[in-house]
Amino acid sequence: RDKNLYTEGNGIPDHGEPHVDEDFSAISSSDIYCSYTDTFRTPSYSEHFPQGIKIWQKSYAWNMGSANDAIIMFDYTIVNVGKHTLNDVYVGMFADMDVGPISVSDIAQHNYAGYDSATRTAYIHNPVDIGSTPLGMTLLALSRPLDSVTQIFQWHDFDPPCGDANDSALYSCLSCEAFGNTECIKPDQSSVDLNDTRVVMANGPFGPVVPGDTLKMSYAFISGDNIIDMLNNAIKAHQLKNSIFPNGINKQNEMPLVHKLNQNYPNPFNPSTVIRYQLSANSYVTLKVYDVLGREVASLVNGMQDAGFKIQEWNATGQASGIYFYRLTAGDFVEVKKMLLIR
Repeated sequence: RDKNLYTEGNGIPDHGEPHVDEDFSAISSSDIYCSYTDTFRTPSYSEHFPQGIKIWQKSYAWNMGSANDAIIMFDYTIVNVGKHTLNDVYVGMFADMDVGPISVSDIAQHNYAGYDSATRTAYIHNPVDIGSTPLGMTLLALSRPLDSVTQIFQWHDFDPPCGDANDSALYSCLSCEAFGNTECIKPDQSSVDLNDTRVVMANGPFGPVVPGDTLKMSYAFISGDNIIDMLNNAIKAHQLKNSIFPNGINKQNEMPLVHKLNQNYPNPFNPSTVIRYQLSANSYVTLKVYDVLGREVASLVNGMQDAGFKIQEWNATGQASGIYFYRLTAGDFVEVKKMLLIR
């Protein structure tokens, strides 16, 4: 709990003094670090197929007699320690938050869920029992710019698909496929229609994540005397994150190192799909779609673009079912990928 106990504060990198890390110290009043994997022989869920993932979790909490008391921050480092490349990866948080006074039985039946897009906060509140305070989780940062990935928020009562334990059902919930890839941000639950509700937040797709690659995300659990107070604390959580990590984990990969064309999503699709690509430098870009005979059927991009992560939608209305190819050129870089339209 003493952030100065295990650091010398002299700016000299670790030189091997036993039990002392000279270049690292506690961040909050109570830092907790742990890690876990899905590589064990007998998984907790029999239907889970181990993907070779290791997660480092770091949590920070403050006891300062201030609004920071209502903020607990979580940083996650997700490493592919397996042998396989992972494509179309989604990362997110699930929370089963039963909110209300401990003196009241069955408080979960008095809960409803909501989402604030301005602060990217999913929350649960109890409007029935006096003394209840809302609890929310706020997305603070990702290892990709937030505008380059899809944001998913869903609330549910643990019915399928989000309530299923098998990989396919959970993935379809995280990726928004279970909701038709349309209503990815679910409208707030009615504060009158109360039940035992849960919330899921996710982002993606990331990929390909090759062995050794790392994804990062950061959340904060927040509270407050009421919804407005809680959302004000969400804003403070963002400010706190930026003050502790001035560069932000979402800045680390803000500019891609190489040109790259990603697989479209969804695939197969009907009638629309999204094509993501990245540019490591300002380039003259063309993105075109061709049929199996090599005929151009769509020109999606044709002009100068700045470096960064890009998203382009193709609506194939009027096109026949079948295989299509999309081709990205950016300077000397050329890459072609295949996609499937199914009516």
